[in-house]
Formats: sequence, structure tokens, C-alpha cells
Amino acid sequence: MSVDAQIESLVDALEDLNHLHQFAFGLCILERAVPLFFEFAAESGHRGSGEVLAALASCWRYLEAEVDSKPGFVSVNECEKVAPDSEDYGTVHTPAAMDAVDIACNLLEFIQKPEKRLIEATINAQIDTIDLFTQRLGFSGGISEDHPLMSGESSLMSEEIARMQDDLSFLSDEASDRPLLAAQVARRILDLNYRDLRIIRAPAGVVMS
Repeated sequence: MSVDAQIESLVDALEDLNHLHQFAFGLCILERAVPLFFEFAAESGHRGSGEVLAALASCWRYLEAEVDSKPGFVSVNECEKVAPDSEDYGTVHTPAAMDAVDIACNLLEFIQKPEKRLIEATINAQIDTIDLFTQRLGFSGGISEDHPLMSGESSLMSEEIARMQDDLSFLSDEASDRPLLAAQVARRILDLNYRDLRIIRAPAGVVMS
């Protein structure tokens, strides 16, 4: 199945989740995206880590709340302002940082008005991150197309799509009790090391420019 077909299948599967579980799915993606923003900030000195962390905290506060909690620690507008400009930075993680901010803003907007399109946009932003990073590995890192990171089940793209599929399956079976769901999602993020993925660092021996 092509990547586009797999993404379409993911989007279709969102229909089977209620709004809270759709949000939890987006939060799993955000947890994988935030470290990429920090990697970029460490490389470039770009400011905005506080706003991105505040967005993440707002998402967790919403998921844990017994009832809908609209006010957060940062607004969508404040979050959008910390997105880096690709013309100002040339690091390999610049596009990933831009996508991380987009994902954070999507979820903040979802808190205000839950719409599936925002989670669909979150999926696409994360896929764009993997796609661009993979392209950069080939262009700047000198990695061939048949390298395990580039193709097959061990490729970065295949791994991310598999994570999304597994997240959807996991959430389809989980409780709707918010504090309990939040605890289950937190355990999943820790157990699967969502904050320490291979894409954060270039492979050993590869020089990225």
C-alpha cells in the first residue's frame, strides 16, 4: 500500500474515535514532534521553547480535566508566532520545528472547537516532517534509497505510519474516563519512548548540512 493510501486509511479511521480520543491521538503525535522543536532550538538558538511547552501542557491539562477546560497556558496566536522562518535558518530540523508548531496550534484550536480536520492536518504535518527529513538524508547525508532508514519496514516513514496505526488501535479500545485515559496515554508515551526517536538525531557516521 502506498504512503498516500495509508494516510487516507488513517484519516478514515479517525471517524471511529470520539472527539476526546481523536485529541489523544493528536497528543501522541505532538509528543513525538516537540523534541524535534527542541533539537532545532538547541542548534539555532531560536526562541519559542516556552510557548511550545505551554501548548503541550495545555493539551495535557485538557485531556486530564474532568470536564472541558477551555483556557490554556498559551493561545493559538502566541503559539503560531514562534514558528521559525525557513529563510532564516538552514538546519536539518527547521522544517520539523515548523511542523511541530503547526501540530501544537492544531491541538490548541481543537480544544476550542473539536474538528476532525485539525487532527488530519496534524497527521499530514508529521508525515511532512518524516518525508523532508528522509529527503535530506539522501541529499545531504549521502544515504542511498535502499538504506533501511529510507525504504522497507524499518524506514523512518514506515515506522511513523505504524506508530499512528498502533495509536489508533490502542485508543479505540481505551476508556472514555478522562483522567484514566490521560494516564493510559502517558504510560504509552513513556513505554514506547515517543520523546526519544531516531529522527531526532542523524544516524551514526552521517553528516547533515
